[in-house]
Amino acid sequence: MRFRSLSLILLAAVAVAGGGCATTWDGPRSHRSHVQLSVSVGAYYDNLAPYGTWLDLDPYGWVWCPLDVASSWRPYTIGMWIYTDDGWMWLSEDPWGDIPYHYGRWAFDRDYGWVWMPGDVWAPAWVAWRYGPGWVGWAPLPPDVYWRLQVGLVYSAFDLDRHIHRHHWCFSKARDFGTTRVRVRVEPSGKNVTLLRVTKDVTKYGIVESRPVERGLRPEWIEKESNRKVERYRVTDSEKSLREPGKAVRDGSVEVFRPKTGITEVVRERVKNVPPAERPAPRPKSIERLERERTQFDEQARSRREQLIKEHQREAAERHSDVTAQELRKRQDAELRAQREVEARERRAVEERERRITKERDRRSKSEQSEKREESEGRGRRAK
Repeated sequence: MRFRSLSLILLAAVAVAGGGCATTWDGPRSHRSHVQLSVSVGAYYDNLAPYGTWLDLDPYGWVWCPLDVASSWRPYTIGMWIYTDDGWMWLSEDPWGDIPYHYGRWAFDRDYGWVWMPGDVWAPAWVAWRYGPGWVGWAPLPPDVYWRLQVGLVYSAFDLDRHIHRHHWCFSKARDFGTTRVRVRVEPSGKNVTLLRVTKDVTKYGIVESRPVERGLRPEWIEKESNRKVERYRVTDSEKSLREPGKAVRDGSVEVFRPKTGITEVVRERVKNVPPAERPAPRPKSIERLERERTQFDEQARSRREQLIKEHQREAAERHSDVTAQELRKRQDAELRAQREVEARERRAVEERERRITKERDRRSKSEQSEKREESEGRGRRAK
């Protein structure tokens, strides 16, 4: 079977007590380095547990799938970008975002949508970058791209242009980039087929004092496009998780919570060994959201298509003489087809998440009924 375990395990990664840094991101099973860690269960449990499910997913092993997100959600879209001494850093507004956006990798699974693989190395953001006149693009680095001390970012016999699926990219107008909440300015996914042609890969990771830094997307490009100065921030360490971006950024610095030891091995051991009776039930809010997603999906998909069509109408009205009406129509038709492909992917993921969370809710209910029945029988035996 493709999945060795179909049990929902609403757990989270665990905090680190101490020890040395792991040398690589613990990627797919074929790339794993087995690191002995000394860790204790702590802060990460509460961060992730209420918001998603753990799956044993080939070829990655244990991955976390967020459930409390919209069907059209993509990683690195709910929050904002700021420029730091380590490069562009993602400040998430997701209530669980202080770990998955800075450790490990994201991948898109056809059944479950976006899933996160725990990792051991902190970075301001693990993304690939694209840039072209007027546009900035970013996408989660694929699982096969991992980090090695003294070497840097390791590519597994491919380049990012060919390996990252076109629907995984997010694009924003360069003049809007790094100013406010990016999620309201990300272009519809259907436009990616065009924006990938007018931008180029600029991903460039380096090493500074053994830590990853990203130097590909140059701030002066954004300054030229937006006619404003890009503020630089110093990265400083916090002893605890700061869940609200506004509280993390102040006085020219940004505080981050980045444990010094890896978490991959302990996450894997924890989630596969937890007894079924100790697995938390899905949050009622997560269940309600999934039910809303199912009933409102067609309406939301239609709204996104209408947004794209309005953009097409604007382009037609402002068409330059160097682009024929036929060329423009051909490009816009390709974008609409791509948008429908995205909708089909999203629909499948929504239906699968709903099926799994319903199954787990029923399992949890039966388990509680069984426990109550055993407790009642025990009291009856003691009374005799």
